[in-house]
Amino acid sequence: MAPAIWRESLGAVKYTLSSAAILAIVIGWLVLRRLPLTKTLRVHSLGLPPFLRALAIAALSAPLLDELDRLVSGVIPLPGDVQRTIEGAYRFNDPLTTFWLIFGVAVVAPLSEELIFRGVVLKTLERFRGKAHAVLLASLLFALIHFNSYWTIQLVVLAIWISYWVLRYDSILPGWFIHGANNLWGLLLINGKGSGWGNFYLGHGHVHPLIIIGALALIHLLTGRFRTPANSVTLD
Repeated sequence: MAPAIWRESLGAVKYTLSSAAILAIVIGWLVLRRLPLTKTLRVHSLGLPPFLRALAIAALSAPLLDELDRLVSGVIPLPGDVQRTIEGAYRFNDPLTTFWLIFGVAVVAPLSEELIFRGVVLKTLERFRGKAHAVLLASLLFALIHFNSYWTIQLVVLAIWISYWVLRYDSILPGWFIHGANNLWGLLLINGKGSGWGNFYLGHGHVHPLIIIGALALIHLLTGRFRTPANSVTLD
């Protein structure tokens, strides 16, 4: 039984380890170049109130980003075989696979990608371009590196939304939270198909309008309370 369970979870383990390995290579390169890690990677802490608000904004962003995906997919749909392949790769087939999928997809991969794209890449581009151009270029690169042309619009919007919060607080943490929440929500949606909770969340294949309105209203409220710190920057 144990070997069979490990075989089932092997793909999720490889995904997690490969994400961690890519980050380790980047950090190693920064160390060899003697670049300051915390500054280059934007590893700056948040106070408790903004930390909690960032978590809330991340959770509220997930259904909005999901609805964006549904709208774009209505115009540029994933081919059926690609959809089935993706859903099959992210199934919670057993407890061990579930753990590694959540840990890899919602924790390790988002952290790795945020440190690289909103840390190293965006920071580097800011030296040569204005912040708005740097965000756009880094976001396009982020979308292209996923090698899925059907998700280009969704990934660019996600990256721009994340970049706004990362730049506003000069910290990778809000971006990690939003990215992780978006990935976790995708996992839950894949594995929750056919369950009763979808009747509350969805209406005619789209996120319920009341959920959309509520999420937008709460993000607006939290944004107003999420005071901009002295070390923040703006997109100009």
